[in-house]
Amino acid sequence: MHLFDQFLLSFSPISGIVVIGVLSAIAALATSWIKPKSVRWVFLYGLPIVLAYYLYWYVARSEGGKSDEYAAWQFAFIIIWGGAGILASSIVSDFIQRRRIVRTEPSA
Repeated sequence: MHLFDQFLLSFSPISGIVVIGVLSAIAALATSWIKPKSVRWVFLYGLPIVLAYYLYWYVARSEGGKSDEYAAWQFAFIIIWGGAGILASSIVSDFIQRRRIVRTEPSA
């Protein structure tokens, strides 16, 4: 088993929240320069859900044989992990936007 697989399989529900939150915050930082708000919003709000879905099912498929158990819990984990990612990306995006407003205001 690869080191990456071992890392992902060692996740607890809390560590999944942290990983999705950190990855979403980094993505929000990286995509803050995108001008059309609609495109930026896809990254800010869609990417955390996609990351949560991928992470959850990657672990489920790697475990093998327990797909019924994982299917029963998928929405709870994906919504909680995705919500944490959306919160993190929203905080980073809001911080960046506030910094831009402060920088563009004329000084008195």
